[in-house]
Amino acid sequence: MCAASPWSDRFDTDDMFDDDEIRKAQEEEQRSPGQKSKTEKVEKKLLAEVRRAFRFGTEREFMQALRKIDISDESAKFAELVRLFRETRGQSRK
Repeated sequence: MCAASPWSDRFDTDDMFDDDEIRKAQEEEQRSPGQKSKTEKVEKKLLAEVRRAFRFGTEREFMQALRKIDISDESAKFAELVRLFRETRGQSRK
């Protein structure tokens, strides 16, 4: 007869992943490499839009694309990306 594990009475595998975020991460890991979640596809599309705006768009289009990916106007990251845009493309003409 097999002795009971000292952990078996402390942890229930169903309770191990109470947090939805952890459960979601576990499901992502179990997904086959070719499958992508809807959010992953949307994020990829939005990032492509930011890249396009950085390369070919106006400063306003670039800023709008940053907002779509939830980078706030007040954040340091937003200011840094706009600064890089201006250095690369030149400041917008009013």
